[in-house]
Amino acid sequence: MELVELLDKIDETAPKSCQTCLYMGTHEKCEKCLGPVSAPAYEYNNWVPGNWLRRLDEAERAGRRSIVIGDQGEAEVNVKQSPAEASRHLHYVAEQCGYSVGHLTPSGTGLSLAVCADGCFRLYWDTADKDEGGKLHHIDKIVQPDPITGETVIRSWPKIG
Repeated sequence: MELVELLDKIDETAPKSCQTCLYMGTHEKCEKCLGPVSAPAYEYNNWVPGNWLRRLDEAERAGRRSIVIGDQGEAEVNVKQSPAEASRHLHYVAEQCGYSVGHLTPSGTGLSLAVCADGCFRLYWDTADKDEGGKLHHIDKIVQPDPITGETVIRSWPKIG
């Protein structure tokens, strides 16, 4: 069973902790949740049981939250960014943090961009997903080799409505 499926089983009977809270991935309700520093135990005042990983994934897919590429968090993209916007941002971050970012290149039916930031990734945009102005807005998938097994891990997003 995968982690996301295990987290679906979290309900009000789960022990209160950050890891069992619906808001763990987005941190919307973390402020003052644990209670005063002088308290003998954490209070979890804002705790809501739920699958934080699924909620985070939904926020990323809708473009309400950016997708972190790599482990450190500096390199991130948003599914609503055009290839040019994502490339410009990632090149800026690469310059500041020592990452490596390639150039936008034609790839299959769209464009791709290689990023090496705590691992190597390739972002893909499909040219069939243009808006009325002819602008690409939607990252279709991010491909990354698993650092341990070497197998390709693909994370994809359905078209945003």
